[in-house]
Formats: sequence, structure tokens, C-alpha cells
Amino acid sequence: MTKYEKKTGIIYDILQKRAILSFFNNDKTIITGGPGTGKTTIVEGIIALLREAFPYYQIAICAPTGRAAKRLKELVEVDVSTIHSLLEWNLETNTFGRNHANPLYADILVVDEFSMVDSYTMAALCDATPFVRKIVFIGDKDQLPSVGPGFLIRDLIMSQQFVVTTLEHNYRQDSGSNIISLAKSVNNGVFDLSLCKQDVSFFDSDEQLRQLVMTLYIKAMDSGYRVDDIQVLAPKYEGTHGIDALNFMLQKALNPNNPKKRELKFGYMTFREGDKLLQLKNQPDDFVFNGDTGILIEIIYKDESDDRKDHLIVDFDGVIVEYNPDTFIHLKHAYCMSVHKAQGSEYPVVIFVGSRQHRFMMQKRLLYTGLTRAKNALICIGDVNVFMEACQKEYSDEIMTKLVERIQRLSDM
Repeated sequence: MTKYEKKTGIIYDILQKRAILSFFNNDKTIITGGPGTGKTTIVEGIIALLREAFPYYQIAICAPTGRAAKRLKELVEVDVSTIHSLLEWNLETNTFGRNHANPLYADILVVDEFSMVDSYTMAALCDATPFVRKIVFIGDKDQLPSVGPGFLIRDLIMSQQFVVTTLEHNYRQDSGSNIISLAKSVNNGVFDLSLCKQDVSFFDSDEQLRQLVMTLYIKAMDSGYRVDDIQVLAPKYEGTHGIDALNFMLQKALNPNNPKKRELKFGYMTFREGDKLLQLKNQPDDFVFNGDTGILIEIIYKDESDDRKDHLIVDFDGVIVEYNPDTFIHLKHAYCMSVHKAQGSEYPVVIFVGSRQHRFMMQKRLLYTGLTRAKNALICIGDVNVFMEACQKEYSDEIMTKLVERIQRLSDM
């Protein structure tokens, strides 16, 4: 360990070292902590030490979303895939090519952003990995649970069958980030307005919310940020302050009608060249996954195409994907998106919207997850009482499962 620290210049704190040693000393481990606590740095250390100590071991590293997998791959410079890609998921049949009859020959399994993994995906992962010697789950136990059934990170910790390391020291907070301080305050049940300074801003305005969102978005762009760097987040789709309405307004302001840009009407949406778009479904054959964002670079009209259909060409960070009317439904505008869709991603600037229209959707984990998507700057807009009340709501307690009892019963056999 000391040799690795000298080689890389990374100095691990006591808990980070404990997490790495725990992985090597135990077969089943969980590493949990908020953003900036060094989870990714630990993964990097584990992989480097594994390759040195066990060079013949096969390591499978995966994450539940394409964006999360790509982000981890960029940070640790190793091959990372989505869980669905790892298990060779077939879109047409909704089945996995990897299972107990055709298992993965991996010795080590690393699953990042584990809070997003649901019970069905976990069952498929277990079915396909009978030869795994060690498994480590990495995630933030305070984030939103999976959209699908289950609350795995909570239940596996509660089962007491995994060695759990909870990282506490936040290195971003050391650098003066109030984003992390505010997120911690939310977890403690308080939206502390005194922390809304430096890299955090709060605008207590429900009536002028839409205009403020647009003004602050344009101001961020004038400061040098690109459209890809800025993400508006909202709790729900409906209403005048909902995701759909904000997307309509932001498209009109940021990418208005232009004779030089082609556009195409689809349902209530108008796709326009230059639009920021969100992928809603996994398309593994095209290497694009639910939650990925891209830019619409070209529209081809049906009278110009061989199949006599309209086509959209979208650039997902260098991955070019072509859509026809059958797959247009997989796309929507991404100037504003839900917190669930943003989970597993980070953005230089986040504008979080919490108006009175969102009161019944807002709760602690959703607010915490949304705030912690911001890396450089966080802007909160809405009714201060909605933010305050959200810190007192914990809907995840209502997610009831029998997984803890089943694990403990099996362990006693």
C-alpha cells in the first residue's frame, strides 16, 4: 500500500485504507460515502493492487447506467461497462445472454453506483457470476433508491452479511465547497440557508421561477459554460414548473427557430438541430443507454432517405446514433431532466428547481441526490418552505422488502 502511494502520489486516509484492506480480507464488501469522499480513488487503488498481486485474475467492473460507466472509466482508466452490457442483454427478448448456463468467468466483481441497482438486475448479476471470488458494491447509501423494485444498498447493509466501510472525510469540502456542506445539512434534516454562498446560490421565488431559470442558465453560459455543462433538474414532469414546460421554454431561449436549422415535429415536441437530447431507453447495439445525453446534429427528411422515413442523427460524446420514427419515442429534450435520470452523473453547474408545484414530490433523498449532482456551482430556485419541508420527508422508509430476512435466514442454514 505504501509503495503504491509513493508511486502515484495519492495519500489515502485511514478509512480509505481500511476500505481497501477490507476488500482484500473479505469476500463481500460495501463501500459507501457521499460525493468527494474518495470512492473512485479507492476503486483505482484496489484495481492497481489486484493487478500487481493477482495478475491472472479477471476483473469485471460495471455500473447501472452508461453515463456512470463512462464517468468511472474516464476517472480510473480501466474498462467499465454497464451491467446490461456485461450480461449481454438482448433488447428484443429482454433476456440476458450471460446466466448460470453461460456464466461470466470473472474472479472479481466491482459494481459502482450501487444505489441505482434494482432487485431484478441484481438477480441476473448473481445468476451470471457463480465463479466470483470477491465482490465489492460501491455507492452512496443516502441517494435515491432504484427506480425498479427493491432498496438493495439499504438491505444489504442491514443484513450484516457484508463488511461495510462508510467514508466520512470529504475532500471537496476541504477545498471550500458549500455544495457538500449543504448536502450534509439536508441529510441531517435541515436546509441551511447560511450555506447558500460561494458556490451555492438560493433564489426564493416561485412566481418568477421560469424567468429566473432562463436568466441564470444564460448567465452561466456567458461565464464560459457550455450547454452540456449546465443541467436543470426538477422533481416532476407536469405543471408550469415541470420538466416538460421548462424544456419547452429553454429550447425556445437557447435553440430558437432558425431558417438555417432543420426541425421536425413529433407529438408535442419539436426536434431542432442543435437540441440537447436525453436517451430514455437502453439501446445496447448502438452503445447508448438510458440517461445518456447528446446533441441533435442532423435531421434527414423522409423525401431524402432511402427508406422514405424521417431520421434524427444524435451525437452522444462521439457515439453517433441514428433514429427513425419507431425510435423517436426514446428521445426527449434534456435542458431539464428529472433527478432520477441525472443520478449517477455529475455536472459543472446544476440549477435545481423546487416550487410549490413540486411539494408532494420533494423529499430528503431526492433533494440530496439532486444537490450532489453539482460539481462547481449549485443554484436552487423556488419556495424556501418546499426545500425546508423536503428535508423532513423520508419516503424510502415506505419501501418494504423481505430481502434482509431472506439473507439472514440463508446465512443461518
